[in-house]
Amino acid sequence: MEWIDSFTNKFIKSLSKIENSKELAEFQNEDSKLEKEVNEIKVKYFEILKIFHTIATSEAKDKLDRIESQRANMRRIEIEVDTRDKKIKKQSAKLKKALRETVDLNGLDQKIMSKYLRFLQQKVNAKIDDD
Repeated sequence: MEWIDSFTNKFIKSLSKIENSKELAEFQNEDSKLEKEVNEIKVKYFEILKIFHTIATSEAKDKLDRIESQRANMRRIEIEVDTRDKKIKKQSAKLKKALRETVDLNGLDQKIMSKYLRFLQQKVNAKIDDD
């Protein structure tokens, strides 16, 4: 019975440290970082709206010139948004992987049983060595 209590306490302690694990350390304040990225994309969206508004409200004879004058600016915005989008997706994939490796509950029962059997084997081996 003492072995089971010892294992349970050891397992609970290991679970309580997951949040501060090295696998998840780089993701501290990730929600704030991603919120900042999303806000930056919103700024770009409003820049695009402003450009479209400028083109839409210009006189017909000036529209083509307005479009051409904004082409480089639109390309810059497109590249910035694409870069931020890729960064967000890459970070999201890394976070999903880290969460799967550290706190995924699928197969938790098998992981616990495996750890429990290893723990018991260590105890049995230690008992044999003592005798």
